[in-house]
Amino acid sequence: MPAIPAAVLAAAVLALLAAGPAMPDAPAPPAPAKLSGVICKPEDHGARRDGSTLDTAAIQKALDACAKKGTVLLAGGTYLSGPLRMHSGETLRIEAGAVLMASDDPALYGIPGKPNKAQAFILADGVHDLALSGGGTIEGQGRRWWDAANAARAETPKRKPPPRPRLIVLRGVHDARVEGLTLKNAPMFNLVTDGSERIVIDGVTILAPADSPNTDGIDPTNSRHITIRNVVIDTGDDHIAIKADKRAADGQPATSDITITDSVFREGHGVSIGSDTQGGVRGVLVERVTITGADNGLRIKTRRGRGGEVSGVTYRDVKLTNVKHAIRITSYYQQDADTDPGQPAGPDTPDIHDIRFEAVSGDGNPSLGEVRGLPERPVRGIVFDRVTLSGATGLTVGNAELALKGGRLTSNDGQALVERAGAQVSGQR
Repeated sequence: MPAIPAAVLAAAVLALLAAGPAMPDAPAPPAPAKLSGVICKPEDHGARRDGSTLDTAAIQKALDACAKKGTVLLAGGTYLSGPLRMHSGETLRIEAGAVLMASDDPALYGIPGKPNKAQAFILADGVHDLALSGGGTIEGQGRRWWDAANAARAETPKRKPPPRPRLIVLRGVHDARVEGLTLKNAPMFNLVTDGSERIVIDGVTILAPADSPNTDGIDPTNSRHITIRNVVIDTGDDHIAIKADKRAADGQPATSDITITDSVFREGHGVSIGSDTQGGVRGVLVERVTITGADNGLRIKTRRGRGGEVSGVTYRDVKLTNVKHAIRITSYYQQDADTDPGQPAGPDTPDIHDIRFEAVSGDGNPSLGEVRGLPERPVRGIVFDRVTLSGATGLTVGNAELALKGGRLTSNDGQALVERAGAQVSGQR
């Protein structure tokens, strides 16, 4: 092999230095699919895409024209809009450099006869075979909504915050993809699947300030066969909140087969299940993810009145660094576990069991967290398999069965495991 000239080698080194450090923890978005079918452009219907003129009508006309036919293409500029509705068999494609911006005028989001609810910015309701894709941005302009919510909660007595729109809601949808987009500054939840099936969320980045209230990243609710991969979420509430309410009626868990892989989670409140679990959650896999600088890491949260069965959950190959509470399983969400004498079990009593943590590691965590069930229904079948975590304070266990299989828990205070009433811990400490 011929020698590489010194000048060429030096130029290559300088180019690498100029590019800055590599970011292996941020997955690359998928390449947008090629355009197919009819192409519908909002500017053909009068869109100005100047960021100040409302383009709602023009975008909706393009969506209506492309139903079951092809792709609505936002190729450049800033499209300011009110609520939009998607149809079966179409793609909303927002190209890199294009911005779909939600108006922050509350008057646009009202629902007749429902003063306490707001329309979603983008809604797909009872449809199928659709996609939101591209390398562009959906900007929620959430600051006005956040300030109103925070002001309401700061009052004495607290009043209910005004209704806020979700950014994207897929309700009763099957066979859909959301890929490659950046979602920013949602007024409330960013992406909700509600009663939906076979949804793929791939290569999406979700961003909001750490102090933005209720800006959950992705909320699979009463949904099945949901795949979330290659996402980056840095937000003000749960990175992901898997939920199941009482609407399930077929005897099966309302929420099942949820897969979260190859993703990065930064500021936020955790990769969570709950707090609504009445309909049951079963079959969740969280694998090859990194959580850094969050309030919570891996979390199952519920309480009496919101409880149901949560089972068959596996966390595998997870890195937790500088997470305030690394692992939290609690049947006392927003309640005090230490003063509770127990109550009779009922239909809404939490039932958390058969949860596995495999090859979970990390350091610099202020707290290793907690595993706490109820006196009347302890948490059962929790396994730590090769879990190696260190932090300032240890893991509190109460009314729970915990099996330790390899790995090591360490804490700066010397109490890596704090056992409360009802703790049953087995294995090497």
